[in-house]
Amino acid sequence: MKKWLFLLFCIQTCICFGQNPIGLPNVISYSRSTYSGGLQNRGVAQDENGVLFFANSEGLLSFDGTYWKLYPLPNKTIVRSVAIGTDGRIYVGGQNELGYFSAAGNGELVYTSLKSLIPGKNRSFRDVWNIVKYGNALFFRAYAAIFKYDGHSVKAYPANGQWQFLAVSGAQLLAQSAGDGLENFRNEKWNPVINQASLPPNAAIAGLLSLGTDSILMATQKNGLFIISHHKITAFNIKGGNPFLNQLVLCAEEMGGGKFAIGTHMGGCFIMDKQGRILQNFTRKEGLQNNTVLCIFTDKDHNIWLGLDDGIDYVAYNSAIKHIYPERLNEGEGYCSIVFNNRLYIGTSIQLYQVPLSGNKDLSTTVGNFMPVAGPKGSSWGLFKINNNLLFAHHEGAFHIVNGAAQVISNHTGYWNFMQFDSSKNTPLIIAGGYNGLDLMEYRDHQYKLKQSTGFMESSRYAIVENKTVWVAHPYKGIYKVAFESPDKFNSKLYTVKDGLPSDLRNRVFKIKGRMVVATERGVYEYNNRTDRFVPSANYASIFGEKDLRYLKEDPYGNIWFIEKSKPGVVDFSGGQRQLIEFPELDGELISDFENIYPLDKNNIFLGAEKGFYHINYEQYKNNRKGFKVLIRMVKT
Repeated sequence: MKKWLFLLFCIQTCICFGQNPIGLPNVISYSRSTYSGGLQNRGVAQDENGVLFFANSEGLLSFDGTYWKLYPLPNKTIVRSVAIGTDGRIYVGGQNELGYFSAAGNGELVYTSLKSLIPGKNRSFRDVWNIVKYGNALFFRAYAAIFKYDGHSVKAYPANGQWQFLAVSGAQLLAQSAGDGLENFRNEKWNPVINQASLPPNAAIAGLLSLGTDSILMATQKNGLFIISHHKITAFNIKGGNPFLNQLVLCAEEMGGGKFAIGTHMGGCFIMDKQGRILQNFTRKEGLQNNTVLCIFTDKDHNIWLGLDDGIDYVAYNSAIKHIYPERLNEGEGYCSIVFNNRLYIGTSIQLYQVPLSGNKDLSTTVGNFMPVAGPKGSSWGLFKINNNLLFAHHEGAFHIVNGAAQVISNHTGYWNFMQFDSSKNTPLIIAGGYNGLDLMEYRDHQYKLKQSTGFMESSRYAIVENKTVWVAHPYKGIYKVAFESPDKFNSKLYTVKDGLPSDLRNRVFKIKGRMVVATERGVYEYNNRTDRFVPSANYASIFGEKDLRYLKEDPYGNIWFIEKSKPGVVDFSGGQRQLIEFPELDGELISDFENIYPLDKNNIFLGAEKGFYHINYEQYKNNRKGFKVLIRMVKT
C-alpha cells in the first residue's frame, strides 16, 4: 500500500510541475572527449569578444564556438571558479591558489598568481569556490576567508566558522557565514543582515536573486525557497507544487526578463518566473547529458550554459527555433502538420497526434501533451483543410478527421494529398493523389465518399490543380498534364527533357503566387502555354538562379519558403525589397525527399524533421539576427 501511495505522489508531483512547453530549445552537449578536460565544471564566464571560459576540474577551459583549449594552473589543481574582471582579465580560483589569465604579446593566455599579495597568515585557504565582481574589486570566497582584490593588493576577511556563500544581489554584496548568518559588505566590513538563528534550520544558501528594489529570493540547498524583505524571511510560494522540497539545490541564477534558473542534484535545471511558476524543466529527457547541474550561466545572447557533474550543455533557450517531439519514446520522422479547430495536428512516421492550443501567439510555448488520434498507425503523409473539414492522407488510405478520430473515406493503399477538383469553385468534388494515381471523392451530407478512380494510374505525390487541369510531377519520368473534360474523361501528356525540363528527375510542382511552378535541380521552371513547353522562370531566376530546389511554399504574407538540397530558407518580401534568409541551424536536419513546410503565420513556421518537427518563430528570428563578429584566435606560419 505504501508503495502505491508513493507512486501516486510521484505521478501527482510530475503532473504539477513536470510539464514542459511542446517546443523544446535545442540542446548541444559537450562531453569530456569533446573539450579534452576534466569531469566537473563549476563556473562559467564570457568576455567581451564572446569567448566562454569554464572552471574545469583540470584547469581553465576556453571555447570560442569552434575550438576548445585547456589552460592548467601551475600547481595543476582543480579550477573551482572563474570571473571576468573590468580589466578584461580572466580571474580563477583553484585549490589554495587564486590569480588571473591574461593575453601575452603573442595572444596566448598566461597565468599570474595573486597568492603572494595575500597576508602571510591567510595564505592557506584550500578551495576558492566562487569569485564575485563588486564595484571596482573582485572578491574570492574560500571557506577560511573572503579575499578582496582591488587591482593592487589583497585583503583577507577571515570567517567566523566558514564562509558558505557569496553573491551580488541587486546593489548588495552578500555572504553567508556559518557563525554569523547572512551579512552584507559595506564600509569595508561585513555587517549582519539576518542572524544564523533566524535562517531556516541548517540552511545553506545556494542562490540570492533580486526580486525587486527591497526583496531577495533566497534559494537554499535543502530547505526550499524564501523571500528576504526588510530583514524578515517568508516562504516563497511556488505555484502548482514545489519541486525543490525534495531536491538538493546546487545553484540559482538570474536570467533577465523576470526569470530564474535553478540547478539541482539529479533534478536537472528548472526555469521559474518571479510569480513562482515553473516554466520549464531540463533533464536528460530533454537532452541533457546528466541531471546534476553545478553551475548556470546566461550568455550575451540570453542562452543558457550548464556546467554539469560530467560535461557541459548549451541550451538555446532564446533561440527562435524550437524542437517538437510529439512522441517522446519513439521520435519518428515529421511528415505533415496543420492547425485546425484550435488544435495542432502533427503527422509522423509513427502516427497522427494532436494537442489543444491555449491561444499563445507562439504555438511552441503551448503547455500540453500530444495525444494520438484514433486511427491508423504508420506513415502520415498529409493534412489538408478542404470545405472546412480536415482530410488526412495516410499509407493505409484516405481519412476524414472528426471529433479526434480518423474516419475512413477509402482504404485503398496509399494517399499523398487532396485537392478541390475545380480550384475556382467551392465544388463537392475532391481529387486525391495516391500511390496508384488520381481518385475522385465527393462531399455530400457531411460525409466524404470515394466516387471513382479517374483512370490516371501514376503515383501523384506532388500535384496541383489549375481549374480542371491537374499537374503531376513524377519522381523519375517528368511532369504529367492531366486535363479533365469532365470527371469521367481526361487527356494526359508527359513532359520531359525534350519539352524543356532540365531533367526527368526530381521535378516537383507547386502553386506560388497563383501559378504552377516547377522546382528542379536547376532552379524554377514555368509552363509556356503558347509553345506548350517548360522554360526557366524569368520571375524567379534572379532569386534562385540554378539552385537545386526540393520544396516551395508561399506563406500568408507572400513570402516564399524553400528548401535547397537540405537547407531551408525564405524569400522575404516584407521590407519592400526582397531578402533571402537562410537557416543554417537546420541544415541537414530535414527529411530528404519528404520535405514539408507549414507556414501558419509569422510566429509559427513548422518544418518536418528527421526527428519530430522544428518550429520557427520567424518574427523573433528576424529580430534576433546579428552581424557576424570575426575573431582571430591564432596566426601560424
